Amino acid sequence: MTEREIKSRMLDQAAAALGRTALRIRSPLYRNALVLIVNAGVTAGLGFVFWALAARLYSPTQVGLASAAISGALFVGALSQLGLQYTVVRFGAGTDREPGLVTSIVLVVLAAATLGGVAFVGGLELWSPRLLAMTDRAVLAVILVPLAAGAAGGGILTWVAVAARDTRPAFVAGATQGVVKALLVVGLALLGFRVEIGIVLAWAVATGAAVGLEAWLLRRQFTRPVRIQLPRLRTYLRYSAGNYAAELAWVAPSLLYPLLVVGVLGAEENAYFYVAWAMAGLLAAVPVAIASSLLAEGSHATDELTDHLRKAAELTLALLLPAIIGYWVLGSSLLRLFGGPYAEHGGDVLRILAVAMVPLSVCYLHLTVARIRQQIRRVLVISLGVGAGSLVLSLILAGPLGVAGIALGYLAALLLVASLLTVRSVVLMRRARA
Repeated sequence: MTEREIKSRMLDQAAAALGRTALRIRSPLYRNALVLIVNAGVTAGLGFVFWALAARLYSPTQVGLASAAISGALFVGALSQLGLQYTVVRFGAGTDREPGLVTSIVLVVLAAATLGGVAFVGGLELWSPRLLAMTDRAVLAVILVPLAAGAAGGGILTWVAVAARDTRPAFVAGATQGVVKALLVVGLALLGFRVEIGIVLAWAVATGAAVGLEAWLLRRQFTRPVRIQLPRLRTYLRYSAGNYAAELAWVAPSLLYPLLVVGVLGAEENAYFYVAWAMAGLLAAVPVAIASSLLAEGSHATDELTDHLRKAAELTLALLLPAIIGYWVLGSSLLRLFGGPYAEHGGDVLRILAVAMVPLSVCYLHLTVARIRQQIRRVLVISLGVGAGSLVLSLILAGPLGVAGIALGYLAALLLVASLLTVRSVVLMRRARA
């Protein structure tokens, strides 16, 4: 073969590879996953700016208290989704099969979040008494209750967009929230409002603006006039209830860690931990976004699930591994943007959490397949293993190892569950071939 023929063949192969890549990107699985990843990247990037500004304008103790209060409200928001986000994707939005279902779910979630927010503020003496030092309880209620409702509403609306197989509204809402909260945290500080509740207020107002915009962009998904389908929702009770319990277990570490760190190690240590955790959240967004797109596509075409799963795993590894290496190399430098102490106390935390994204991806893909197949017991087992295992191991390791122990507990729980899932999959594959 001549040199000219070799070059011609290489060009043909390159053109074919580009063609296959273009076809994949045009597929709904890749397109929506990439939009969600870009959304997560923009949101996390703007969140990075937000916390960097907050770290420069406020003390570590103030940042630690504010992040704990925000995490508490976000946890209430997650609780209030009641597992109905998966019902939206699996059975409702994007089709004409269940008119009024999406509207009913959104209203139920908002009502639950409002009640949950009131209960959270009313019981602060029980779960986080240090937050009462921030301001009066009435002021906390005025800010944290709408924040919890906004977090729940924004979360469920994002799943409506996923189910409709058009995630652009979620991207617009995420970008809006990031820009508004960054501007507000600076504006409030310049106006002399340099108390920790100012950080929480900026987050709450930005969340409200983003939710309102996303609801308007998704207005075609809601029935007119409003029709509440509560009796119809009961038919999905088992599916939603199982996913609800699983979701609570899965998100418990991310939303309870700040409260745990404040209680065990103090508000200042929580500031260092929370910034590293927020940065690691950008990596976690990759498998979560891809799995969300897989859930939508797998629900529309269950007979193509194996092919979709393979594509999702390939895309996850292709995007995640270079990012993990980047965090190991540049993580401490990025943390120095918040201040020297953040790099000193949070560098190891960030590196450990970066590695944890590999077993997290394995677990999340298994969870998604189980949800598509409506294997609720399997969803519960995986989520409880990760959630409960993370909290127990982190609590044990926090005493001797500090905030790094929290991250190690999270990594250990994910590794254990991912290893068991991988071994089980290999065994099942060998049995199928035998």
